Amino acid sequence: MRRLKTNWKVFLALAISFVLSFAIILTSSVPESYDYTTGDICTDDIYATREIEDKVTTQRRQDAAASQVENQYSVNFQVNEDQLTKLQNSFAAITEARNMEIALTGKISFIKEDIDIELSDESISYLVAMNATDYSVFSQNVRESFSEIMDKGVIDTEEALSQMEALFLTKETELAKKKVADEFFKGYTKINEEYNAELTELERDKAKKLIEPTVYKKNQIIVRRGEVITDAHISLLSDMGMLKGASHINVKYALGILLLMMASYAVSVYYIMLKSERKRFSQEKIIMACILPVLMLLIVFIMRGLPKDYAYLVPLPYCAILMATFVSARLSSIVSIYLCFAASIMLGQAEEFIITMITFSTITSMIFKKVEGVSGYAKAMVYSMAAGTLCAAMAMLMTGKTADIVVKAAIFGALNGLISSVLTIGTTPIFENIFNIITPFKLNDLGNPEKPLLKRLMFEAPGTYHHCLMVGNLAEAACMRIGANNQLARVSAYYHDIGKLRRPGYFFENQMGDNPHDALMPAESAKVLRSHVEDGLEIARQYRLPKDIRNVIAQHHGATLTGFFYKKALEMDPDAREEDFRYPGPKPESKEAGIVMLADSCEAAVRSLDDKTEESIRAMVTKIVKSRMAEGELDECDLSFRELGEIIDAFVSMLGSHFHKRIKYDDKEEKVDESADRTDN
Repeated sequence: MRRLKTNWKVFLALAISFVLSFAIILTSSVPESYDYTTGDICTDDIYATREIEDKVTTQRRQDAAASQVENQYSVNFQVNEDQLTKLQNSFAAITEARNMEIALTGKISFIKEDIDIELSDESISYLVAMNATDYSVFSQNVRESFSEIMDKGVIDTEEALSQMEALFLTKETELAKKKVADEFFKGYTKINEEYNAELTELERDKAKKLIEPTVYKKNQIIVRRGEVITDAHISLLSDMGMLKGASHINVKYALGILLLMMASYAVSVYYIMLKSERKRFSQEKIIMACILPVLMLLIVFIMRGLPKDYAYLVPLPYCAILMATFVSARLSSIVSIYLCFAASIMLGQAEEFIITMITFSTITSMIFKKVEGVSGYAKAMVYSMAAGTLCAAMAMLMTGKTADIVVKAAIFGALNGLISSVLTIGTTPIFENIFNIITPFKLNDLGNPEKPLLKRLMFEAPGTYHHCLMVGNLAEAACMRIGANNQLARVSAYYHDIGKLRRPGYFFENQMGDNPHDALMPAESAKVLRSHVEDGLEIARQYRLPKDIRNVIAQHHGATLTGFFYKKALEMDPDAREEDFRYPGPKPESKEAGIVMLADSCEAAVRSLDDKTEESIRAMVTKIVKSRMAEGELDECDLSFRELGEIIDAFVSMLGSHFHKRIKYDDKEEKVDESADRTDN
């Protein structure tokens, strides 16, 4: 039931974050509205809020191009076929008359009656008198010239006749033949081209498509102050949602923003749900990861009224730093990319802004991720200012900006680094207190020996206190060897045994005389030992220790067995239950928790050795590590065999230095040295 509630809280946080982010981005994109009609005088310079087509002007230019296209005609080939058939029939009649054995006058009369054009007697006589070869060639040339010109289409008969005559003269040169051919051409030439409305419309559409649309780029002025408002201006203002009464939200634009956010949130959720990363994300971290982008978008929304050049002062790295510090460095990179694109949309910035901010945010998050202490924050601030300068200059140079713009952007980048650093330092304690999440700054504070809980441990359970310090040193050294969070391991080790404050005298390191376990049954003694884990968690909650430290407290014994008392119980009762002598667990779930477990066991075991040589220490440490591996206590913390080898080496080195043999002094030397302030090594 608790898990279900947690999931619902996380789901609700994600949903609220998504809706608020979408609303902020979309609201920032809603332009100012104007109450203009055609013929009004514009009182302000109006700029395009996005790239948009001037549809009215484009349509006007396209119509002008279409009007230049002449009417299109198509040839009616049926007319050609009919007229050519008539021409051929005429020649057939003339051929028949030529073969008749009658007088010339009879042939002329026959021909005139059989053809449907007017041929002069002179022309008929010329045709009848031709020899067979000349006649055949002549008739063929007339038909070819006629057919070729008719097939091209005839709109103007005079022009067509001129073309036929010219073509015929390329085939025949005698003027007499030309005269006769002209009579055939005049008799049979006919207009055969008809107006084709479909073809005309098609050609005009082609002419329109050749006209490039009139487009205004984002931030380009579309109406100047004092200019008369035209129909084109009204159409543009309406399309951009800048006219009163028009829709202020462009559906396609809103859909694009929605898809950007869906992709970003989906990638983030997928990363959080990865098996290798899931343990790192507590409910508090996920909720904070939902809040930070909304907070950053609100800052961008507030700053969008600044001049365009001042966009480089928007502290986008601030969100990246907090995300990397409180949640996850990798998730910080994912969210930073989304926020940089969203900010560029909200502020109307180009690609150089995106390049600058993504690079800048990534670098600053890496700088602040490893900060420890106040001096570390001061260095990080300087490094962030340098990173801002370099990133801004780099992006401007890559996009070919002039020297003055490069210098200005570099200055703004440095200022951005300063602003982001100050915001980070100022708000980190606030977020730490609200969400109680581990940060380097928080760990540095918790590791201070002056903290009330550590003071209690030092005075009420001094043996445990010194044991915790030693475990912390061991854990830190091991983490540094394998690249784990050494600061978290060290501070967690300081607090891992705070449960012993409830009954300090029951633990060997705090005992000065009698052992209270001598009066207890083994099961009761085991119960006291095991209870220090639950007691520690209760105290940790009272002092509001972060969850990561509470996890180490809960896991530093895993499900191990209180072996001494279990063996003692078996001697008294062979049926003693093993589970009554095991710690409640869970097993260590992080590398840091696993290392603290090993350091805790090794420190106590090595302290009990009579002969603390390097060989005996290594043998004991190796034995304990192998034992924990065999028991399966390290199965959940992802420590590799190579890392375990490094951990053994680190423990042996630290324990060997701590328990090394001391030089023995004689009585005189000891008396001399009693007044000296020596450190006990």
